[in-house]
Amino acid sequence: MEDLRYLQLSMAEHLFEEKKYTSAAHSLSDLLDSEPDNVAVRLLLVRAYYHSAQLGRAEEQLTELVGRAPTDDYVRLLLARTLERQGRGAEAATQRRILAALTGDDSHLASTPENNSHLAQTREPVAEAPYEAPSGHTRGEGSPEAPDAGPGTAS
Repeated sequence: MEDLRYLQLSMAEHLFEEKKYTSAAHSLSDLLDSEPDNVAVRLLLVRAYYHSAQLGRAEEQLTELVGRAPTDDYVRLLLARTLERQGRGAEAATQRRILAALTGDDSHLASTPENNSHLAQTREPVAEAPYEAPSGHTRGEGSPEAPDAGPGTAS
C-alpha cells in the first residue's frame, strides 16, 4: 500500500512540475484522503490549488494548516498571498502582520494595501509624451493615437 502512495505522490509531483496544476491537485487530494496528517502533501496541494486559481480550496487547506501549526510562517505567507489574490486585502494584511510578528521581518508589511495606500496620494501623475509617427509614416492601425483606425484610414 505504501508503494502505491509513493507512486501517487511521485505522479502528483511530476504533474506539478509540468505545470498541470489541476491534475496535480486531483491526485494530491486523493492522496490526502488516505493521509490526512501529511503536511507535505497538503502544502503541495495548496500550491497546486493556488496555481490553478482554485483559491477557495487553497484557503480551506491553509486554514486547516494554520489550525495545526499557528506559528508556521510559510503557511501564513501562503494564506496572505491567497487572500490578496482573492482581493481580500484587509484579511491578507492581518496575516501579514502576524507573519511579521512571527519572523521579526517588517518587510512582510510592505505588501499590505494599508501600507501602500499612501503611494497613490503622494505619487505625481506622469505626463505622457504625445505620439509622433516617424517621418514618412501616417497614423493608422496600431498607433497609440488611433487605436480604432483600420487599414487605409487616415487621421
